[in-house]
Amino acid sequence: AQIPFIVEELRRNPFSRRAVIDIRDWKMDSQSEDPACLQHIQYFIRDNKLHCKVLFRSNDACKATFMNAFALIMLQKRIADELNIEVGTYTHRANSFHCYEKDFGMLEGYVHRICGDTELTYDYVGEWDELMEEAKPMIAEKVQTLKNNCMGRE
Repeated sequence: AQIPFIVEELRRNPFSRRAVIDIRDWKMDSQSEDPACLQHIQYFIRDNKLHCKVLFRSNDACKATFMNAFALIMLQKRIADELNIEVGTYTHRANSFHCYEKDFGMLEGYVHRICGDTELTYDYVGEWDELMEEAKPMIAEKVQTLKNNCMGRE
């Protein structure tokens, strides 16, 4: 129900600073062993482009950030399409941006590519479709697990 609010708020006032989605439910999170990492999403229209800023309380730099950013950029695109405007910037912030020791090699590879001469900008449409199709069953399973945890079933 929050996405329709975002669209209507930005249609009502394209300069609004109120197009915010708060994810955290402290009552639920305090009872969960796996509380939401994503805390907050805010959308802005500036220069006829939809900009998005997200805040995570905790984010695994090696194993989660890519898919988190991908999904949130796709949501940003969906909202921009509904508003009939272009996608603007995406800002990804994490209060605890971390890498587990077992993934240090992967992190070194990321750093090597960043410091190298390779292109770091990706066109997610088309290029990543196959990866997303492969990930959908795992995503659906995780969603169901989280729902079951919320309802006390598992």
